[in-house]
Amino acid sequence: VNRVSTTDAPSNDQQRINVNGARSYNTNVQLDGASMYHAHRGQSLIQPPPDAIQEVQVITNGVSAEYGRGSSVISAVTRSGTNAFHGSAWEFLRNDAFDARSFFTSTVPKLRYHQFGSTFGGPIRKDKAFFFGSWQQLRRNADSVVSSAFPPSAAEKAGDFSQSRDARPIDPLTPGIVFPNGVIPQSRIDPVAAKLAAKFPLPNRANGSYVAQRQVAVVSDNFMGRVDYDFTRSDRTSFRYFTDNPRSNSPYAGGNIDGYTSTVTESRSQNANLTHTHTFSPSLLLSLRGGYTRFLFPETFNERETLATLGAPFITGGGPGGLPYLTISGRLNSSSSREGFFVSDLYEGGGDLSWFRGKHEFKFGQSWQRIRYRISQNGRSYGEFIFSGAYTRNPVADFMLGTAESLRQEGYRENDAHYWNFGSYVQDRWRVSRRVTLNLGLRYEALTPWRAQDGQFSSLVPGVQSQRFPTAPRGLVMQDDPQFPHQTNALNLSPRVSFAWDVFGTGKTSIRGGYTINYEPMIGQVAGQNSPPYAQDVLTNNVGPLSDPQRFITVPYGQPRDLSNPRFILPLALTTSFAGDVKTAYSQNLNFTVEQEVLPQTLLQASYVGVLSRHVTQTVQMNPAVFIPGQSTLPNTDARRIYAPNFASVQAYATDGNASYHGLQVVVNKRFSRGYSVGLAYAWQKSIDEASTSETADNWFPQDPFNRRGSRSLSDFDTRHRAVVSWLWEIPFLRAQQGFAGRAFGGWQLSGIATLQAGTPINIVSGRDNSLRGVGRDRPNVLGDPNLPSDRPKAETLVRYFDTSKFVQNPAGTFGDAGRNPLIGPGLAVFDLSLMKRWRLWAEDKRLELRWDAFNALNRANFANPGGSLAGAATFGRITSAGPGRIQQLGLRLEF
Repeated sequence: VNRVSTTDAPSNDQQRINVNGARSYNTNVQLDGASMYHAHRGQSLIQPPPDAIQEVQVITNGVSAEYGRGSSVISAVTRSGTNAFHGSAWEFLRNDAFDARSFFTSTVPKLRYHQFGSTFGGPIRKDKAFFFGSWQQLRRNADSVVSSAFPPSAAEKAGDFSQSRDARPIDPLTPGIVFPNGVIPQSRIDPVAAKLAAKFPLPNRANGSYVAQRQVAVVSDNFMGRVDYDFTRSDRTSFRYFTDNPRSNSPYAGGNIDGYTSTVTESRSQNANLTHTHTFSPSLLLSLRGGYTRFLFPETFNERETLATLGAPFITGGGPGGLPYLTISGRLNSSSSREGFFVSDLYEGGGDLSWFRGKHEFKFGQSWQRIRYRISQNGRSYGEFIFSGAYTRNPVADFMLGTAESLRQEGYRENDAHYWNFGSYVQDRWRVSRRVTLNLGLRYEALTPWRAQDGQFSSLVPGVQSQRFPTAPRGLVMQDDPQFPHQTNALNLSPRVSFAWDVFGTGKTSIRGGYTINYEPMIGQVAGQNSPPYAQDVLTNNVGPLSDPQRFITVPYGQPRDLSNPRFILPLALTTSFAGDVKTAYSQNLNFTVEQEVLPQTLLQASYVGVLSRHVTQTVQMNPAVFIPGQSTLPNTDARRIYAPNFASVQAYATDGNASYHGLQVVVNKRFSRGYSVGLAYAWQKSIDEASTSETADNWFPQDPFNRRGSRSLSDFDTRHRAVVSWLWEIPFLRAQQGFAGRAFGGWQLSGIATLQAGTPINIVSGRDNSLRGVGRDRPNVLGDPNLPSDRPKAETLVRYFDTSKFVQNPAGTFGDAGRNPLIGPGLAVFDLSLMKRWRLWAEDKRLELRWDAFNALNRANFANPGGSLAGAATFGRITSAGPGRIQQLGLRLEF
């Protein structure tokens, strides 16, 4: 597992795990056999409290044919009731009085954290019916640290850039000549930019940065209930329901600057699961299941100001009103006041038949899933502006002049889409001999494409005329047109082969290996975008000043939609299209493991793991501009595009990406004996791809759409070395002592987890569209080795992590020669400690547990990657944020 990111945020959307070089959404997370993910980005939704979990199984290699969706599985089973009543109760407390500050903050962030709950289970009818339930509430009131913004100074807000951290600005009206003394005349400052700048706080640190801590309140309740009923000795039915309802109110709605927008969210996750098991005979077992998972995420913003209320004649794409997204390269970025909701619904069912015959354990099964994704959101309907320094060389000066490099605007999104996933499999576990076991399996999967309920998906297919809308510009085809490129992939055969060999027959030396093919569905982000004529987006470099940003374009908003006579405002900008035929992504997984008992109770395991992924989804610019020497400018980008004048920017999903992973994975386990246990997991690994995500941010596009392999490099999540050491020690002091001293001070346990991890890649971008191809951010040119000695003083390293002088802007009309992800960021070292004591109360099954936990116990500063945008001199090469300092926790748990 390359990386695990956790959060106490109200949404579980940020729970991301990368296993063996796979993208985070390719891990199949299940609870009682039901899938636990939402459609938009594929992350896991449901997190019951640990006391509600009976067992957890993690499979990272050799996944059997019964599992679909990805090459790794995390499967949890909830507890059930028994003939005896049993339960538990707990309380975990955190308080900033016991914590340490983060490296870049001057005070300890406020933290009031209460996590408490209980479980209870028992019989409804003896030997027939049983129940089990859990409830947990989290109350978290904490400061959110904003520490990476370099907002405009008071002088810069007034137009004085004589002391700016970025270059002295060039006057766009006199190219090549700087403003006298670096000062922009007051008459040239855009009035709307000045009003927006007034919303930004002033720097409060000597280095020009702004650091603030703003309070975020989170309350979350989750509940789980389960009932099991034994109709006969051969029939058992189980029903389980889980819900989680986190709410938050945050004055900080995204980006890296506060005071701009605030948000209120109240999401809800639900899962219901019904299973029935019938035993025909000791050798024949049938299991049936059905499930439903829903994730609802509504979002409300408190601001209602728009560019229009600030004085600009600006037509929004819909919604109640809000401020635009703003990016000032290298200095700050802000979120918008988007508002609405998205809903993910997953319906599923299936059955498994297990047959034991001689040396064979056969298993047959079928499954189906219907995944539905609905969104109603204004998104970027209030505009998104990027100020990169393209006009003045200084991003803040561009902003104060109101000269944006690009404008993106979206119509109000109202999409309702779904797809089906059908699977069938056969699996045989064959005990060839006492020492050799073979697992042979074959899985078949049919994945339908994402389809909108009203057929509103569209795509660019050059030269084809739509039959659905004959008045559409040639090349725009709709979902119901026969030439639409996203069709069902019905021939996905997935063999699964593995073996286990007890070499000497002693159980101390074994060799295992396996080969599998796993298919991966396309995530629902593809279903959440706009398609003309249902809704139309704007993505242009021909931007007017902030005081009138839509001056040079025909605005596609403000008119009623009439599909009987649809309007197509040219050129069309498509934020979702498909580049060629859409294929199902798949991975080939190979593993080979040698296992040896090196000492009594100590097992050594060494594995080679190789993964080759094909048809991986990536986003590309399907309609780049042609560079014409002496004639190309940013404003005329759309006029130079390949499919002009009908189409502007076309962001397309291409399923032609490749990825690979190779790793040596070593595990040492000393099982608990003589009062202690130790575990070590180490990975020496390398993950390579052309894109690490299919999301549509500029920095994830290949800079040259006709040379996508030029972006092939280390994956964004590549971690060359990762080691995790865990231990448990029963402290012998007073353990055998009788009386009060022994009960109070004896029998304590000390445990810990140490995580040591190499850094992740740093992507270096120019921050500007110097190539003038209308793709996004180019990569710069590199003049030599930018790495600096690692033994420099910390203060110097934080300000200049790498040699920034080795990167220069690529000349106009050219692509930069710097590779993708050329540098490696700071590593990570986290030591977590726990001290625990259990007391037996008045009966054997009644216990009280007291524990103290310290996360990042050594209070080590784990730094984030430095800024990688050459356009922002203030942050380029500078580290501006770090992980949290030490956090301590007290816990009390009662078991009965």
